[in-house]
Amino acid sequence: MKSDQKFFLLAIACYYSSTVLSKTVTGTFNSVQAETTYGQYVTKFCFHGETAEVQYELNSTGKDGKLYFFLDEHWHSANSQNNCWDKLKLARITHELKEVTGNQTLAHFISPKTWHIVYADIHTCKDKGSPISEPITVRYKLVLLNPDTLGNPTSHFSDEETGLLGFYQILVIAYFVLLCIFSSEVYHAITKGGPMYLVLKMLSIGMVLQSSGIFFMFLHLYGYSKDGIGSPLLEFTSEFLDICAHFQMLYLLINLSLGWTLGSSKVHHLQENHWKSRPVIPVALFLSVYQGILLMWELLEGSEHKVYNAYQNTAGVLLIIIRILLAVIFTGNLYNTVSIERSALRREFYKNFAKSCLIWFLCYPIMVITSLVFANYIRYKLITIGVRSAQSISMILLYKLFLSRSLYWEVSALSATTMPLRMDKTFGIKLYS
Repeated sequence: MKSDQKFFLLAIACYYSSTVLSKTVTGTFNSVQAETTYGQYVTKFCFHGETAEVQYELNSTGKDGKLYFFLDEHWHSANSQNNCWDKLKLARITHELKEVTGNQTLAHFISPKTWHIVYADIHTCKDKGSPISEPITVRYKLVLLNPDTLGNPTSHFSDEETGLLGFYQILVIAYFVLLCIFSSEVYHAITKGGPMYLVLKMLSIGMVLQSSGIFFMFLHLYGYSKDGIGSPLLEFTSEFLDICAHFQMLYLLINLSLGWTLGSSKVHHLQENHWKSRPVIPVALFLSVYQGILLMWELLEGSEHKVYNAYQNTAGVLLIIIRILLAVIFTGNLYNTVSIERSALRREFYKNFAKSCLIWFLCYPIMVITSLVFANYIRYKLITIGVRSAQSISMILLYKLFLSRSLYWEVSALSATTMPLRMDKTFGIKLYS
């Protein structure tokens, strides 16, 4: 086979592999890719129970095609092998694809186990120098199933994802109830104008973005529970909205913590002397932009759109470091502000404001570090539930702070020059009832 034809087939195989976004997996088994990588990687899944199984459908049977099942604890060792046969020998289970349909029950363990599934055929471990005269291409569909509460293999959810549908359902209901109760009060505060106008508007945009992302993820997971596919578009949209909400909140918190005046009748942008007097501002902006690039890279390049799994690679570790640095910058700036503040009321406001903001900044790094003491199959859902809950709590606390007539409104009305949001001087005229 010509090199360009081989490359073309490999590109097609890689494309099908990259479109695996769920646990009803479809694609093409390809002998060219299987030979190149000592077995074509298909997917992974965390199975539990005695009746967990993999069901498959093929459009034809290949020549000596087999599925190899590797335990997660053996996968790294197998993937580092330089010999094809040595790699495949580490597979715990081997299933021959003799029929166009079939299934394979997974070995039962006391605790859930993650399995990696690899395809190989007669061409996979042949000599590298000899070309493949008739490459095998077989269209496939794999359905990966865990047992439900009755022990029947009907659940499409991996053990890494069990419980997430119920969690998102609770979040959707909670956001709907909060919307019904507080939307009129927030809308009234925004339309009324005043010192809380812009901050509430920006906070509300962040809340809408996050709640929309949560709702889209709920719809995806609900569909996923039915067919193991769901909607990759909804999943992608949810993760994208989550990133947008993060940057909306980041922009808001940096504005507030660095003392940019947003509440006056004329909005002041960064001025040249502000940049000179606060060199930390360009550092914070650079870190924010760099974080955005890393997040979008993770979202677009990952075979599965799971932002909360990003910590498993180098880019994800950098994301955690950047968030910690932003928290340090934020905390240091607020500390300097509080240290020169004489009013006990304003100091109390800044302390409450700092607590709410630090929850937003540090929830992801803290949950990642906390998850390391748990088993691998628990980490993703622990991080997801922890981060989503913490971010929602942070937004609610900020709403409570900025809508409080007993604290923020009184502080804003003092027109203190150190306040990030303040009323312009009104010469004794009371603007609010």
